[in-house]
Amino acid sequence: MANWKIPAAFLVVAMAIGIALQILYWPQLPDRMATHFDPQGNPNDWMDRASAVGLCVGLIVFLPLFFIGISVAIRWLPVSTINLPHREYWLSAERRDESLRWMTGWMIWFSVAITIFLVAINHLIFVANRDARPLSAVWFWAFLSAFMLTTAALIVLVYRRFGRPK
Repeated sequence: MANWKIPAAFLVVAMAIGIALQILYWPQLPDRMATHFDPQGNPNDWMDRASAVGLCVGLIVFLPLFFIGISVAIRWLPVSTINLPHREYWLSAERRDESLRWMTGWMIWFSVAITIFLVAINHLIFVANRDARPLSAVWFWAFLSAFMLTTAALIVLVYRRFGRPK
């Protein structure tokens, strides 16, 4: 995962799709939008359209950048503050740069997963509001499950990469 260009390209594409969906749905959305739903998909909180779409765009753009920013910021943190398996070994002077580059690539892939999940959920929210019907609980739980499985797989990669030194 030392090469960050491929996941960065995926991230940019996912963000662009998310923003394009906002633009596409904007004229179809009601002035007052349901933005929170119970487990069965029934709306239970609302926002005005501009605030709701602004929140969606903000999450799609700034949440992934926040996580990537963390991976950059840890370069200046003391080793004792970084939570990584066997950190003394993997963050020693001779391995630190390579380990942190790998973590940056990992964090970009994690940001791709978050962005795809948010784009999918935003789509469900926009369709529910456009059609004045409950959010598809089946699709919500499917998207959430896929995101959780992806997150679990990414965590396994961290533990495999930073396992017990040989």
